[in-house]
Amino acid sequence: MVTPEQPWLAWIIAAVVLRALLYGGWFGTRRLLAWRTARRAAQTSILSAESSPASTDAPQQTAAEPSPPENSATPPDVQGATSGPSGVPTDSASSALPISPANDLLELKIEADKDTKVVVVADKDVVFDGTMKVGENHFFSAADHFQVSAKDVGVLHLELNGKTLAPIGPPGHSGKVTLTRDALKGPLGGGN
Repeated sequence: MVTPEQPWLAWIIAAVVLRALLYGGWFGTRRLLAWRTARRAAQTSILSAESSPASTDAPQQTAAEPSPPENSATPPDVQGATSGPSGVPTDSASSALPISPANDLLELKIEADKDTKVVVVADKDVVFDGTMKVGENHFFSAADHFQVSAKDVGVLHLELNGKTLAPIGPPGHSGKVTLTRDALKGPLGGGN
């Protein structure tokens, strides 16, 4: 334990405990926000499906309010972050948009292996302009296309409508890519 000859050990232990508490709070808050966003998106899609006179029972069967799992191996932010008939993840920005059939939208998921500056443009609107942190998942929706640029493109993992895309470029290099429905047909990468 801590002795009078080692007072610095108490400071190290306190710093480790404080850091663990801060990380736990940050992690819990992210999960809660992802779950609430997914719940709002699911409620919006249910209301949209019920108010549409031409709707069939198919959207009503697949659109259900997600709830956090009690005993599951998959984290709640992964399970709770899906919405809509296709189960494609959405973010809070897309939940505010008018709901249209899932096959009409492009859904983009971006994950970073390392902190890097990223700009995402969805249909001429900048939807993200900032630093993506290690391990963060960001979800975006667009009707026609995305433009993704990053200071270090090699650390980004992109999925378009559930399909994993090839890296934009090598690690340590900046670059830019435009993603359209054509990206779902074949390999993509190497854009500048």
